[in-house]
Amino acid sequence: MKKKIEYLGRRSLRLKGWDYSSPHYYFITICTKDRQCLFGEITNSIITLNTAGEMLNEEWRNIPSRFDFLELDEYIIMPNHVHAILHIICRGEPCVRPEPCIHPRSLDDHIEEGEHEVRPYGTESGSLGRIIQAYKSITTHNYIQQMKNFHWPEFQKRLWQRNFFEHIVRSERELWQIRQYIFGNPANWSNDHENPSIITFP
Repeated sequence: MKKKIEYLGRRSLRLKGWDYSSPHYYFITICTKDRQCLFGEITNSIITLNTAGEMLNEEWRNIPSRFDFLELDEYIIMPNHVHAILHIICRGEPCVRPEPCIHPRSLDDHIEEGEHEVRPYGTESGSLGRIIQAYKSITTHNYIQQMKNFHWPEFQKRLWQRNFFEHIVRSERELWQIRQYIFGNPANWSNDHENPSIITFP
């Protein structure tokens, strides 16, 4: 990807007029609160998950068993965030993929208006927000249990940031680009905005 995808500091918005339960591909990112690195480490551009990261991986793979209208695509669990593509599919009837609310363009052209921070709580059943809400809730519960039983590192107040970031995939080219971005994420860790070791300036 020619342009780095930025997530932090966005206003909390949703794309107006878009049904987030509609059949489509969605690129999502969820981050730990305060960017705590709790799920593993990266060495020589390879992510090695710890037991917490393995738990997250198992629960991610279990998502379609809870939402039968959902298919998993490319994803990766990083030390303090998860990138993933989710595919909401049709539910028992013929499906025509809906046209996006805005004109499809390359990912580089519409990053700024295409990324949204979404508040999932109180969202419609079967929506993207409800899926992420369930995943956060399950993994938080499991993490707390393991903190008590096996002394996993503690987190402050919340395991995850309150919201999540989503991007509606507009084209096959864009889908391919995002898959490559996810696949290459560990190799880019030294320059990743989510890496807490990177010093940022106001």
